[in-house]
Amino acid sequence: MKKYKKNIIFKIIDIIDNLEILNVYFKKNFKKIFLRFLSFSVKDFDIRTIKPNKFDEYNPYIHQAVFLYKKERKLKIYKVLKKGYIFRSSIIRPALVCLF
Repeated sequence: MKKYKKNIIFKIIDIIDNLEILNVYFKKNFKKIFLRFLSFSVKDFDIRTIKPNKFDEYNPYIHQAVFLYKKERKLKIYKVLKKGYIFRSSIIRPALVCLF
């Protein structure tokens, strides 16, 4: 992946993350619409999201663990802190998750 494309993708991902945070604190319709617009725009760049669900098995290739509640034999996702992103077949950013 060329460096300029990678920089553009990182900037778009940062914008989406910040809008999602703002959306939690300010429940206004125009922000939700804008966030949806950006999410659809990302798909035009062939960027897919990694959105694990609670109790999904931990996959170190697409998830990054930032906290472990309890050490178990099979690690499960307890909470998703940030979605991950894939550009074509390359992982741009793994999903940040808490495990138990």
